[in-house]
Amino acid sequence: ITLAGGIVIGIISILLIVATSLPADYKRRLFTNPLVPVKLARAIEDGNILNRTIYWRVAWEIAKEKPLTGTGSLTFGALYPYFKTKIVENLKLRYIQKSPPHAHNLYFQILSDHGWIGLFLFAGFLFVWFKRVFDVIQISDKTPFKKEALAVAIACFGFLTQNFMEV
Repeated sequence: ITLAGGIVIGIISILLIVATSLPADYKRRLFTNPLVPVKLARAIEDGNILNRTIYWRVAWEIAKEKPLTGTGSLTFGALYPYFKTKIVENLKLRYIQKSPPHAHNLYFQILSDHGWIGLFLFAGFLFVWFKRVFDVIQISDKTPFKKEALAVAIACFGFLTQNFMEV
């Protein structure tokens, strides 16, 4: 076995040990795919999808209260009960989970915490960052770390996409 092979076997072994020692609820969440219709139906039954839409709606309502600057970092959890009550009464819903610590959507979270100014600054930072990364990728074949820059850009894009419906 080579060193690389040993590292791969070690990582797989550690992942298997961790995966088998997780509590049942974590295993269910980790090893289920919400895109499968049966599991999607279960998520709807459990209220997970409904809760997420309520979280996003609350974040939107919080952002409407202070549209420019938001309410400040980490305030979503504190403001959630007040805004949730208004939304739940309007929609005549009975099942809503306890207060979440965040909005389960990076963009709604930034909007509620930091307002439109914060969201535009975040978007501007991302635009400049991606532009520079792609400039590095397109310059020439002589650019060091060209493949690494592309890999980091893809990983960041995946992270930003995943945060539309943060789990």
